[in-house]
Amino acid sequence: MRYLPVELNGKPIGYVYVSTRTRRASFVRILSSQDNTAGFEAAMKWSERLERARRKPYLDKAVAEWIGAPQDEKAGRIPEGARFTTAESVEALTRLANPGYSKPPLPSASGYLPDGAPVDRPATAAPLDTWRTDDPDTYRMATDKPVLYLPVRAADGTLLGHLWASQADEDNAAGFARDTRADAAASRAAGVWLDRLNAYRRQGLAPREALQRVRAYPADPVAGAVPQDARAKEAGSSKELRLLGRR
Repeated sequence: MRYLPVELNGKPIGYVYVSTRTRRASFVRILSSQDNTAGFEAAMKWSERLERARRKPYLDKAVAEWIGAPQDEKAGRIPEGARFTTAESVEALTRLANPGYSKPPLPSASGYLPDGAPVDRPATAAPLDTWRTDDPDTYRMATDKPVLYLPVRAADGTLLGHLWASQADEDNAAGFARDTRADAAASRAAGVWLDRLNAYRRQGLAPREALQRVRAYPADPVAGAVPQDARAKEAGSSKELRLLGRR
């Protein structure tokens, strides 16, 4: 695999890599470089970019087109003059980006971690576990095809965001679109819901089935809950849903 550096305002924030064996490309975050919200926004932006790049005949050339392009306020830029560097594996690149980092424990359906601690303990404030945007252990972070979504609300009724899943199983995409009006509370909820979705992915569930199962989670102080009477609605794409959360 080959990769390129990504920086924001001159500071490294991650790497974009292209597989030499498959049509796979992804963004690997440097978790220590940004807070949760900024890092998640950067990952989402690159996920959308790489989704478009995969439609072109030569994926590596499509990615190389961003070398020296103007900086995006969220995704940053690939510096002028950058060249592809080779890495042995995604794991090796992940270690380069995040040396010594290990994944936090997943919250269970009961709202408690395996050791019995509630999900609102400090562990849930760890960096969002978005190692890369096309991780085989996670659903894809974006799709330009129709999605189904459900609202997530805090105990006081505040809308924290929407859980979504691709309608087509082959898209294998699902995620949590924050409502920016909820600010930090939405970011904390996103961390918990993404961990829950990724647990379903590792169980082999299709995105739509995972979306149905999230209804079973009881309300908790961090993640909120899907209202019992909520009905799934449709959006044209994950990006359309994210824009809904910025109104």
